[in-house]
Amino acid sequence: MLYSWTFIAGMNVNVRELSQHVEFEPNTYYAAFSAELESSAYPMWALLSHLSDSSTVELTRRILNSCLLALQDWLDAINFSHPHMVK
Repeated sequence: MLYSWTFIAGMNVNVRELSQHVEFEPNTYYAAFSAELESSAYPMWALLSHLSDSSTVELTRRILNSCLLALQDWLDAINFSHPHMVK
């Protein structure tokens, strides 16, 4: 499951406008955002809903560890080193 997510991770290619105000976002923004959100949120919650009591603590830990490793691999792949925050 995690492997299949790597194919769609970062597919939202919309670029944030920083130089001027955008009154309304285009429909492509909402479509890309919704597709990315739904494709990752539904499987995650379906999986986590089964890992809800003390008998599944080890499974929960293993799944979360796999998710963290996949996230770190993805951040490394896009050369993310630290957040760029504007004050």
